[in-house]
This record gives sequence, structure tokens and C-alpha cells, in this order.
Amino acid sequence: MRDRFQTIRFVGVVAAAKSRRVRLSDNTFTQLDLLSLGAYYYFDSHGNPLDWPAWTLLVAHNANFLKLPGSVSIGDYLKVTGKLQAINLETRRQDEHTVAHILSAQRQQIASRFAHWLHHLPRTAPLLKATRQYLEAALLAYTAKQLSLGTLITRTRQALLPQAHWLLDDFQGLQNDLRPLIATTQAQIDQLMTPAFLITHGRRLEVSRAYHPAMVDWHPRANDPTRAQDDAYRHEQFQQIVANQAFRSLHQVPLVPQSYFKGKRFWDPQNLERYS
Repeated sequence: MRDRFQTIRFVGVVAAAKSRRVRLSDNTFTQLDLLSLGAYYYFDSHGNPLDWPAWTLLVAHNANFLKLPGSVSIGDYLKVTGKLQAINLETRRQDEHTVAHILSAQRQQIASRFAHWLHHLPRTAPLLKATRQYLEAALLAYTAKQLSLGTLITRTRQALLPQAHWLLDDFQGLQNDLRPLIATTQAQIDQLMTPAFLITHGRRLEVSRAYHPAMVDWHPRANDPTRAQDDAYRHEQFQQIVANQAFRSLHQVPLVPQSYFKGKRFWDPQNLERYS
């Protein structure tokens, strides 16, 4: 019901790299180059550490990564500030069709409840006739999939602001009634597609090497910041991280040495590599 985007500072170890098709919070599906960030510590806006499992936090590899002196590697110590949102990871191509069916059923139920709430509002003052017509039009647009639920709620709240205060309270009651339905729908989707958290708009990037194995066969190409807006080039540079991950796996190079965890708030190394 609320905007699920938050700007948060993260610190962690790059544990994995993979191109994944994901469902975003606006119910769109897209292919992203993603880094799995192993947990060291994460901070909220007040500087308090947040204990999220290492395998649920993903970072979208964007143009800002190409501004770093070299390519990011598995096991690197990464600091990043970005937008956090809940997502789901697609495991089968038919997931998108199934999710669309689930959301269509939810949309019908929400539209029915919204129409019932609007129908039972008094048809006399203080609700203006023009306001009622505006809300009816917004509901039709939502039913026709021309508006998102968030937009419908925002427009309704804005339309009711000049009206009697109790109308906003009554609308808040409708939103409260919709929360269990939305939560149940999300739980269905989470059963179908793995839930995770995604960091987008990553900026203020800092990378330091947590481990320096003697990888004589590993020579990543340096980034070219002038090509940061080139989608194909960004993906090409990201593939180096994927290759780095495969190299470490083949030669059984540990993510970080055991000594690196001493005195730090890390999860067990096995948990850092658990995400797949």
C-alpha cells in the first residue's frame, strides 16, 4: 500500500554474480545483471545496523560501477548507497503468466471493494458530485489496468483532501481492509518466485579487496568510464565478474579467508555463498 522504496547505505562482500529475470515492485518483469551482496552490515537512515540474510540482498550492476578504477570481483568488500525494494526472482518462464493471473484476481477483488465503498458514501454533501465522478473514472482506469493500485490510492486521497475530514478516515478504513488481501496475494507470489531485496540506483560506490589469491590466470579488463551508458559494454564488464565467480569455483578459491571474519559481524561463510 505504501511506496516500498527506501534509500539505505549498505556494506558487504560480493558473494555471487548472475543475470536474472525479476519481478519488480510495480509488477513489471525485466532482465538485470545482479550482484549478490554477502552480509557484513547494512545501515538504516539513522546508522543502525540491519540484519538481513546475505542471500536475499541483490545489487543491480549499473553505469556507476564502470566509474570504479577496475572491475568488481567476487570477494570484494563493497560499499553502496541505493534504493531498496522488494522483488521476486523468476525461476520459470511461465511464472510471469501465473503472476499475471494472480494479480488479475486481486485487481477484481480490490475494484469490487472500492466500488462498494464508493457506492455507500453519502450522495449528498460533503462529497461533491464532481469528486464522485472523478473517483469513479479513476476506478474504471484501475480496472482497465491503466492505473496502478498506488496511483488509485494517491488520487483518491488527494481528491478527498478538500472534503470533510471523516471521508479520509473512512477511506483509511478501506485501505486497512485491503491490506490482508494484498499480503495474501504477495504470499502466493513468494511461494511461486523466490523473494529478495534489490538495491537499484547504486551510487557512492567504494570497493576494496578482501582477499588477494594468486590468480595468475585472472586478468580482468579495466573499466572505461566513457562507455558507462553503453548497455552492451556494461553487460560485457559484468560478465567478467561472472567469469571471476566461475574461476574461483573451479579452483576452489574461498570467498574470503577465515581470518577476515574475526571480530566482524559476518554470517557464516557458507551463508554468504548460499544464494543461487
